[in-house]
Amino acid sequence: MAETRDALLVAAATVFERVGYHRATVDQVSERAGVTKGALYGHFDSKYALAVAVLDEHERALVRARARMRMAHRHPLQVLVDLGHLYCGQPAARRMLFEAPFCDELATERTERWTRMVRDQLHQVRTRGVLRPDVDPLDAARRIVAALVGVCLMALVLTRPGDVAARVESLWRAWLPSLVRPEAARTLRLGPPVECRGPAHPRT
Repeated sequence: MAETRDALLVAAATVFERVGYHRATVDQVSERAGVTKGALYGHFDSKYALAVAVLDEHERALVRARARMRMAHRHPLQVLVDLGHLYCGQPAARRMLFEAPFCDELATERTERWTRMVRDQLHQVRTRGVLRPDVDPLDAARRIVAALVGVCLMALVLTRPGDVAARVESLWRAWLPSLVRPEAARTLRLGPPVECRGPAHPRT
């Protein structure tokens, strides 16, 4: 059932966030989800498959969030800022993606996809006439993603969750003057969007 799978993903994200992939067990996940271990294996054939599904859900959540923000007619520059917060704001994915074996097998591929999303968003910003003419969207996207990955890595050793949002906000404050016209940057909310202020659940 979809409800059981969703419950397992939420439970797994919580367990992986708290203890990391290597220390987590399928017993911990199934107990937290309120299902049997057999039910877990009915949806995922291994702990690794479950962890990959958590990362997949994080990626889909970014895509869904961007679609919702666009439908709400949020300015593409604000969407870019908010996506940066969402990218860094998922503790489980943040911890897992840069932990072996995922850092070897998945981080490069997923970082490249995230770079393409940022590049596409910068193209949208350009259509609004606020991107500086000398900015190359792909090069800028690579630099932005590298900076956001740095925030994610720093978050692995931070003890206060609010530090992550503050670091992302500082990153945007430093980067935006080199990307967009000053009048565009002045209208933005650089802090986290409402999407970052509560727990993320699959299919929300």
